[in-house]
Amino acid sequence: MKNVLKVITLIVAVLLIGAAQVFAGIPGQIKTFLTTETTAIALTALITILGSFLGLLFNKLTRTFKETGEFMSKLGDALEDRKITRAELTDIIKEGRDIYLVWK
Repeated sequence: MKNVLKVITLIVAVLLIGAAQVFAGIPGQIKTFLTTETTAIALTALITILGSFLGLLFNKLTRTFKETGEFMSKLGDALEDRKITRAELTDIIKEGRDIYLVWK
């Protein structure tokens, strides 16, 4: 995730550095529309969308870790006496399925 943010930051920096060359082949009406304010609004919208996406991803990762912890707890309890009963196996499978359902 950090690598994605680094790449996006680098792309935005390169685009901002090369902003003067953007106007080279653009007709007059579009050239007047592309101002610093509209660029700032576009970047703000892009960062907002990216932040929302990363927030959803963070929630899914948090739920995955929670479900994985519950799975490991059930598995540890079942393996404690070195025998797995049918009920314990059912609980283990249910908890494993819950991990998968987070991403479905």
